[in-house]
Amino acid sequence: MHDLDVNPLTDIAICCGQTEAFAAAIFAVIDPGDEVVLFDPSYETYERCITMAGGVPVYVALDPPQWTLCPGKLLKSFTGRTKAIILNSPHNPTGKVFSKEELEVIAEACCRWDCLAITDEVYEHITFDDKKHISLASLPGMQKRTIITSSLSKTLSVTGWRIGWAIAPAFAASAIRNIHVKITDSAPAAFQEAALTALTSPPEYFEGLKKVGSLDRAMF
Repeated sequence: MHDLDVNPLTDIAICCGQTEAFAAAIFAVIDPGDEVVLFDPSYETYERCITMAGGVPVYVALDPPQWTLCPGKLLKSFTGRTKAIILNSPHNPTGKVFSKEELEVIAEACCRWDCLAITDEVYEHITFDDKKHISLASLPGMQKRTIITSSLSKTLSVTGWRIGWAIAPAFAASAIRNIHVKITDSAPAAFQEAALTALTSPPEYFEGLKKVGSLDRAMF
């Protein structure tokens, strides 16, 4: 996945959807008083998870109409208390796909301030206009400081299955699994078996997602 070196025994936590994976990741790494950078607009559950963990949300506004990231704004948001940054790309609610140049700015800030990145990549296979999703973890030096969260829900249209995951360095994945078993115990076993088949879908399936989405956009 994304040309990353992932050990399935130590680096993955299976959760009840991406929402739980994200929440467990926040609870695993954020302590009271830690600052967490996130972009405005952002998905509604992010801030609530941060504040539940005792963290402090620090918003960086994306600039309309293309929702571009201003490097200056981002760098000014980091302080000695910054513990993590939240990146949702492709982005909900705007649909923005962060460019490689923008990701490099985020990666540089993470490395400079020695902080983590928690990504939400549930829409990774649903991009349009020749935009390509790039996982932040694939950039130099970022896999060891990135927690990827995702799920089957959007790609396979199975929101009710509640199958999601976190891919993270072993120390973080272990903490996420420990929190997961105390929140929900386990994701549905039968759906996990089905997920194995779904995740081996041929490339044509993922290309078809984009074609269907393009038709839907043309109708409205």
